[in-house]
Amino acid sequence: MITIKLPGLASKPLAATSKSTRPCTLSRRSSTLILLFSIAALSLSLVFSADAARVISRIEYPDAPGTTVILKSVFETIPNSGYAPLLVEIVNSTDRDRQWRLRSTSRDPYGNLMVESSFPLPCKASSSAVHSIMVPIAADGEGYGQNVRFNIAEPSLGQRSANLQSSSTRQWPSIAISEKLAGPFLKDLTDEMDRLGRFRGGNAHFAHTFNPSELPSDWRALSGLDAMMISVDEWQNLSAPPKKAILEWNRLGGVIHFYPSSQSNGSQSLQLDDTTSLLPGEHKYRSLGKVQLHKSKTLGAKATIRTFQKYTPKTQQFDTDYRSNWGVLQEFGTRSFNSWVVLIVLAAFGIAVGPVNFWILAKPDQRHRLFITTPLLSITASVILGLIILIGDGIGGKGLRFVAINLEPAAGERRAYITQEQVARTGLLLRTAFEMEDHAMLTPLRLQATRWSHYDTDHSRSNKLAIQNQHMTGHWFRSRSESAHLVQAARPTRGRIELVNQDKEDGKPPRLFSSLGFDADQLYYVDSDGEFWRSVSTVKTGHPVDLEACARSDAKTWWSSQSTHASRNLARRLQLVLDEGRNTFLLSTKDDRANPIDAGDFIRWSNSKILVFGSPLSVNEAVPQEDEAGPASTIQTPINHPNSASTS
Repeated sequence: MITIKLPGLASKPLAATSKSTRPCTLSRRSSTLILLFSIAALSLSLVFSADAARVISRIEYPDAPGTTVILKSVFETIPNSGYAPLLVEIVNSTDRDRQWRLRSTSRDPYGNLMVESSFPLPCKASSSAVHSIMVPIAADGEGYGQNVRFNIAEPSLGQRSANLQSSSTRQWPSIAISEKLAGPFLKDLTDEMDRLGRFRGGNAHFAHTFNPSELPSDWRALSGLDAMMISVDEWQNLSAPPKKAILEWNRLGGVIHFYPSSQSNGSQSLQLDDTTSLLPGEHKYRSLGKVQLHKSKTLGAKATIRTFQKYTPKTQQFDTDYRSNWGVLQEFGTRSFNSWVVLIVLAAFGIAVGPVNFWILAKPDQRHRLFITTPLLSITASVILGLIILIGDGIGGKGLRFVAINLEPAAGERRAYITQEQVARTGLLLRTAFEMEDHAMLTPLRLQATRWSHYDTDHSRSNKLAIQNQHMTGHWFRSRSESAHLVQAARPTRGRIELVNQDKEDGKPPRLFSSLGFDADQLYYVDSDGEFWRSVSTVKTGHPVDLEACARSDAKTWWSSQSTHASRNLARRLQLVLDEGRNTFLLSTKDDRANPIDAGDFIRWSNSKILVFGSPLSVNEAVPQEDEAGPASTIQTPINHPNSASTS
């Protein structure tokens, strides 16, 4: 949550409900002076923080002197996918409450994917307000940059437009670096990239700077990043909400590089959470992400560039991982086009509207009947063709999904981190709008071009998407087409595997207990010493899990076979969970009670695989009777949508 208090103005933080500040109760003259001072303070703050938060637009209103709207980006430029976190600072010098509305439109370089959203921005009379919002970005897998257009309107003050373009390259990951850490090194790092000269399709730029105090408290605002670089002291000084958001983003695949503070001699360790600590020079895999604590506080250009050259940018993964070799798509199968049916209907129509129409229905002395028979024949042919399509394709659609769920039940976290890859094939859709649960993110995936794909490598069809308060509209799904999506979420949960005894007895396996809320086909467990165990039979929720010793190779073979339907990058990350895991369980299920995310309730979803992994909860860790995640027997959470599109 971001709070900016202006001198003399009662302001408070604006969260997802976008409540603005209370009006001042000062005299008109005092209020005017304080407002002028506030505007000057805002201007100075923008000058000093220009590197950390790029100003996109500054709007002043001649009809309302002193009233300003400043739109700026938290990161130096916008990412190529996910969401872009923005700050909107408003000073309302008028004597009436006002509500601005910001509309954003993001287009990919080809113009065949457009994502729209809008945000209400209220501000009380004679006061100021700061809104933290997340603008959805049309994913660019080609690396030719982004174009986002903003429209900011207030009913009586009119509207203004702003445009933001960024240039990027698909060969280089999207990196955020704190302004303090970047200071003496950023130019040398960018110069080293220029020297290499391998980055086509955009300008070589090493990383985008940010001010840690402006970081958002929602992990989705970081979803466009591949990696983050921050010093240890900046991390330790972060408030709890942005720190929690960064750690959630890290669980879902983000990478964090920590560097010693300027006062450190490089020997300080770092405790991230209850289960993860880092020594200088150490790196660890944390769920699908990675964390690393460097020994040196100096960013050597060549060594740092070599480190990040090994990364595969997520936008490049979007462009390459979901083609014909994608396991989910292969299992889903291809759809043939019954052209002979259409040809028969068209041939019958041609015969009916031609010879039959002219020589039987409308004989030479009754040609006036053509004005009746021809439309009737056309309507009849259309109805017949529609019925054939409806019978063949049905209403709604069917889909297949691969789901990876990371359960982390430790006190202070209790989250299910969901990564879901899905493909759907539709018939006739009576509606295309649907609701997404809170804290979930949906990304369209570009498929290999076929007769049925509508967002594909040919860039031939225009797709318009809209996101408003997790209400999804537009071409996420289309009638008689194939669509693919990546879904990610950080969901509160009480579901868990419990570790009953921590101290192993000689020759006896660990004791686990399932409180998952669903049954599992098979479970493997890697204990703290790196020894492998597997369940003797199926795992029933609410029952102990009987284990037997097994070889590492058995576990690796089984886990690899379970993740074959995942995309290449997700399968690689899942393999690291096994290779690097300690005190980690892994299981597979097809039980719908595992509660995958239903993205499109008009689609009949089936599950290719649901893989669940994570840390077991030690029984000596107390779990409150009531928790935001709900009952302990389920990992489900109800949909609860905010009233505003603003997110803090």
